[in-house]
Amino acid sequence: MYATSSNPKYTCKKCKRKIHVEDIEVIFKDQLTEFIISKEEVKRYFDRTHTIIREKEQDIENVKSEIQNLKTRLASFLNFTKRAN
Repeated sequence: MYATSSNPKYTCKKCKRKIHVEDIEVIFKDQLTEFIISKEEVKRYFDRTHTIIREKEQDIENVKSEIQNLKTRLASFLNFTKRAN
């Protein structure tokens, strides 16, 4: 297919069918997007993202648990120092 500068259509040399330049460019972009970003690739990306989110949520829970442990230890220490005075 070819398009001349004066004609807003692509023309097939063999069959002489014509397609508007905008139409064929949209088709090309859609096919290129599908080629570059396949459904499997998107699924892998989201799976990795969800895994990272789950790991971060677990990290948050671990930090919360550690904070609670530190609060308990601090309270015990403060009670001990009050009894010592």
